[in-house]
Amino acid sequence: KRIAELYATKLDESLGRLETDHVDSYFVHGVEIPWMFDCIELWEAYEKAHKAGKVKHFGFSSHTHVKEVLAAAVVANEKGPWKIDLIMPGVNPVTFDEWRGELDALKKQDVGIVAMKTLGLKGTPIEAARKDRLQKLAGELEDYNDWEQKKLYMLHLTEGVIDACIAASRDNREMERNMPLASVKVGASLERALRASIKMSMAGVCHLCGDCTTNCPEHIAVADMIRYHAYIHQYNDRDLAKMLYKQAGYDPARVCSNCGHCADACSSGVPITQILHQLSAELA
Repeated sequence: KRIAELYATKLDESLGRLETDHVDSYFVHGVEIPWMFDCIELWEAYEKAHKAGKVKHFGFSSHTHVKEVLAAAVVANEKGPWKIDLIMPGVNPVTFDEWRGELDALKKQDVGIVAMKTLGLKGTPIEAARKDRLQKLAGELEDYNDWEQKKLYMLHLTEGVIDACIAASRDNREMERNMPLASVKVGASLERALRASIKMSMAGVCHLCGDCTTNCPEHIAVADMIRYHAYIHQYNDRDLAKMLYKQAGYDPARVCSNCGHCADACSSGVPITQILHQLSAELA
């Protein structure tokens, strides 16, 4: 009931700030636990807003435990009364393959899929040998930076499953580079270079699977903290990182016992405790 009330309240607040009486889609952000779809009151709150003409489509985003959330969304759509129209998962070229079954099932249900965090969250420094191999590909990919390569992959090499990508633009120059990516003709040579570059650059990247959080005996929201760290060091959004960190209400470095369970659970080898302590030093 509280989630439903929050949904309705925040929708009205958003409409007020936007100075409009309706939006095309209103997202529930940060769905990390599948049981959200058992909250029928939330769906009823959306339907009430929909019938009032305030919102046309229901959507949600997910950062962590994405595979499980996507699977639950498929079931929710099948069972009803849910009719999820849009989703915004944190998916990148590596996790796309891992979650392909769930994404395909949602696509068959006519769900629009907008990819975010396509760069992944970098955690492990690239070793010298891999840097050299990436440098050799630079000639074929010189027109596109790392950020743009991931967008190209998701837009053109996912067989039409991904409909769009989040592409934040800090200025007109970035917007002018981002906008044409959807219409790039990816030929065989560019595709080979993209696949090779991404395979190497994505090694050691956090994929927000959530295993670190699940295995933390101190109940630190580890995956969230890694994301806040990325907002500072990858996405150049320190203000967002600071706001979310403050909302967490605790200093992860003080809570962390350095037991290593999170690192043991990480299949990508991300230096998690190092990231937690660095985030603490920067924001605590």
